[in-house]
Amino acid sequence: MNDAMLFAQGLSTRSAKWSRVLLGLSIVSMTLATWLIATPAWNAGSDAEAEATRLAGRIAARDRLEHEYQDRSKAFGVLQERGAAMLRTIPQDPAQAQLMRALSEPVDGVLVFSQTIAAGKSVAAAREGPKSWRAVPVTVAMKADFATCLRVLQRAEQSDRLVRTLELDFRRDPTDASGVIDASIVVDAVWNDHALDAPSIGGAP
Repeated sequence: MNDAMLFAQGLSTRSAKWSRVLLGLSIVSMTLATWLIATPAWNAGSDAEAEATRLAGRIAARDRLEHEYQDRSKAFGVLQERGAAMLRTIPQDPAQAQLMRALSEPVDGVLVFSQTIAAGKSVAAAREGPKSWRAVPVTVAMKADFATCLRVLQRAEQSDRLVRTLELDFRRDPTDASGVIDASIVVDAVWNDHALDAPSIGGAP
């Protein structure tokens, strides 16, 4: 009887030990399984976050480059407009009559009291440069108010052809309260006489 009880107690003790061992193994197995499942997911999440950060950086860089391109395009457009405004054509004929008409003002006895426009003889446009570049001086003498005289000068300077201001003389009688001035404006219109570049009959330039 005693032997049977001792044997039963031994079995119970061994069963308890094995139960604790199995419980420990179960906990280890569950921990290992959780780690095996969670680690790839965590790595995938980290990779996705890194990729998202990289893509966000590329998008920000692209937006910055696009803004810089737009700013430079606008600046280039402004420079083109300024350059076009500064360029002047050089025609192949004097066309001084057209310039004289552009500088003409109607004599109305209110703002303009007199005006004469005279074109001179064609001369070399510059001491150094192609011989074909010629210039026709045009002199405008007028008696008018200051605003009208200034408008004539502005029309000459804003012409689509190359017109240079050579002389400018505005005089006003201090005893005259009407504001009328005597103005003398001398400009020249540059043109290109290609005939001067043609070789002579003997073949000499």
